[in-house]
Amino acid sequence: MSRDGALVTRQSVAGPSSRRLAFLVVVLVAALGPASPAELEAQPSAADRELAAAREIYSTEGPRAALPRYERALALYRDAGDRLGEAITLGYIGNCHKRFGDFERALELLGQALEMKRELGDELEEGKTLSHLGLVYWETGAYDEAIEHFEGAIEIGRSIGHAQLEGSALNNLSLVYDELGDYKRSLEQYRRALELYAETDFPQGESDTLGNIGGVHLLLGRYREAAAYYERAYALSEELGSKPSMSQDLGNLAICRLGLGEVDAAIETFDRALVLAREAGLAKEEADWLKGKAEAMVRSGRYDLGLEL
Repeated sequence: MSRDGALVTRQSVAGPSSRRLAFLVVVLVAALGPASPAELEAQPSAADRELAAAREIYSTEGPRAALPRYERALALYRDAGDRLGEAITLGYIGNCHKRFGDFERALELLGQALEMKRELGDELEEGKTLSHLGLVYWETGAYDEAIEHFEGAIEIGRSIGHAQLEGSALNNLSLVYDELGDYKRSLEQYRRALELYAETDFPQGESDTLGNIGGVHLLLGRYREAAAYYERAYALSEELGSKPSMSQDLGNLAICRLGLGEVDAAIETFDRALVLAREAGLAKEEADWLKGKAEAMVRSGRYDLGLEL
């Protein structure tokens, strides 16, 4: 049973903002009698169930709500002597601290997770953590380190034939090239990531990458093209019920509408994005969308309201 997935990140217009794929664990209970020893062995442990719950909360509600559940899962894995479960959960907790802006703590926890996964010889998990670490370096502007870690994850994904890991790491590497202004290269890699996702059932990855393609068009001032990609991304995010993702899609869509001169529509869209950001505990996104809404208010001549925001 998979406990972890490849991390895919999307950018917000005011700065990078990451999010995490959640896998849902479905437990089937036999109705015709007691489970066999083999079936009992295959059933998820209490730690696995706690981790699955934490992942779902992270995806729908955000990192702050999920962190206590991740910490409970970590304690359960340690009590059970499950080092792989411990390593995976340490990585999730590191990602929570990254979302909080505590990059030093995030690097510490992800570094511990990487060391444990390498000791266990789990290449797939090693590749995922390399991608996680690359995102921390990306967010802190350490682009050489970010590229090194993403390329390591891509290489592992290709060597073990894991399209989802390869696509996710390609998506994340493209964020660095966006920052460096190499949009031609990043767009090529985003499109390759979408091709890889087509080989798997990975709507979260598709949504994130569509949003990032929209981000390139937005950075280039192509508001109408950007809006089309954000609308496609939002449709997938809404199907998944991911409040953090929906907030990012709507906030960026609002900026597109503002760029197109659709001020009233932009304000309404910022309001929807703000509600979701607050519900998900996304302080950075909330600040971004408040700033965007204030600009829209000023453009509409409502200066007092704009200044209040």
